[in-house]
Amino acid sequence: MSKTNKILILVLSSIILVGSSLAYYVWRRYYYEEPVDHQKELRSTLLTYLSYPGYTHPEFSEQLTGTKAKLEVNQRDEHLIYFSIDKNDFDQKHTLSKLCLDPETVEFAQEKGNYHYLGNYRFYGDRSLFFRFPDSLFRIRKGIDFTIDYDPYAYTVSDEELLDFISN
Repeated sequence: MSKTNKILILVLSSIILVGSSLAYYVWRRYYYEEPVDHQKELRSTLLTYLSYPGYTHPEFSEQLTGTKAKLEVNQRDEHLIYFSIDKNDFDQKHTLSKLCLDPETVEFAQEKGNYHYLGNYRFYGDRSLFFRFPDSLFRIRKGIDFTIDYDPYAYTVSDEELLDFISN
């Protein structure tokens, strides 16, 4: 085989390799659909509703979490969620297991006087606890229906309806 043929084969191989890579990139970028993680999508949606309580009813948080804990900060950049709860409403065993898939990961704030310090946040509350954990560990109770009582009417909405509404 001559030197010219070897160079020609090398050039053609390079063109085929670059062309295949480019075709794969275009297919992946424009035609391939990532599989949807419904649990992650639902978790994100419900945390969004908790983050903006003006869009929900005051009882929404308690119905969703099964606790009296209040979402204080949804730190999306760090993927952390911060909650507060009155010390009288906190039960070490039950409260954390209702909120978090892995209660061992929950980090509590350090108290200094009436202030609680955790990460970059300071929370005021002498009768409260302030804590955080990764948003990916937020416990979602599947198939929950939220019932809101607007006397004399009661309105019920499912978690899937909330997901459809926010993504509409």
